[in-house]
Amino acid sequence: MPVVTSFDMASAAVKHRHRGLVPDPSAAACFHPGQQAVQGMRPALLFTVDQGFYYGSIAANWPHSEAALRNVWASLQPLLARYDVVLGFTPIHWDWGLLQRMFDAVHGMGAKFSLDVFSSDNFTQPLVYPVRMPYCQPYAQSLPFSSVQYLMAHHGPACAGLRTHEHGFWYQWGIHEERAGRQDWLSNEIVNRMPAEANPYHEDMVEPFDKACADGGKWLMHCEPSMKPATVDTIRRFTDRYPATVVPAFANNLGNTVEQYWPVEIQPCVTPCTLGWGLSVQTWRWSADGYLVAYPDEFWAWVSSSAGAVLVEFSAAWTWWNLPGYRNGMWEGWGPQHDGRPTPLLPPLVDYLLRM
Repeated sequence: MPVVTSFDMASAAVKHRHRGLVPDPSAAACFHPGQQAVQGMRPALLFTVDQGFYYGSIAANWPHSEAALRNVWASLQPLLARYDVVLGFTPIHWDWGLLQRMFDAVHGMGAKFSLDVFSSDNFTQPLVYPVRMPYCQPYAQSLPFSSVQYLMAHHGPACAGLRTHEHGFWYQWGIHEERAGRQDWLSNEIVNRMPAEANPYHEDMVEPFDKACADGGKWLMHCEPSMKPATVDTIRRFTDRYPATVVPAFANNLGNTVEQYWPVEIQPCVTPCTLGWGLSVQTWRWSADGYLVAYPDEFWAWVSSSAGAVLVEFSAAWTWWNLPGYRNGMWEGWGPQHDGRPTPLLPPLVDYLLRM
């Protein structure tokens, strides 16, 4: 079981002031949360390739997007020498048969996948685009529990795990802020206005997914950009009920610093029953128009800080592959240029991860 140990954050801050395109990964091993709960478990890298965004998603354009997805998977093959590599999906589409065919194809190409069963991204789906509406938008739930159960059972180990992505954070925003007309959820101010006593998780809705992962030998990543006390308490309860299943993870998209997130956000969630801890490295924070054209030093600091994590997620997908994304304030639809081939930013990341 994990035993949390201390480390020198000041030293870590100095080590992470990287310069150049690809820093020296020898400075990465500064976080040491302890042994992994599962003997011999390799760290996993989760690349979210479909966040369910509008017209440009892989599912909304299936099967035309299949060739691009195969190119994405081919570009990640070198990482398999050291990591479990997982493709992440927010599985929302009105056509259940299409989703089944898509995941059959993902399984058939030899890839593992995960499902975002609750996601803040689901709340962004416009009512004018019902093809991609989530199953239960008021609670940001992607699919019915029975559908997720089917995919987990049908695909066995190919379905590596599930994720709740900013679920507690979204609930606070949606209920307490959006209804009040304050839709500034990308700002740190929203986090500061969250009442500490409010429980952002609906345990009766979320817990069946934790239990299903425990029963099926899969992980469940609870990923949040702000761990309020009630959120921490909920995640710890899930961890105690379902040992070696839960991965509390921090999403870095609110401007928090590398030095803050471990002691402030993650460490309180780690218990002797935790499978391990995780991190979500999101590139939104470094690009005003949604596209990252060069890595800032801070990006490498975040990647370096994941040393010791059992699960690290990367998004947005169009940072590393020719896929539709958010450009100049507008969402792209699928076009012939979206072939899923790597952008110039993928090779440096792969090289760095292999040398960590």
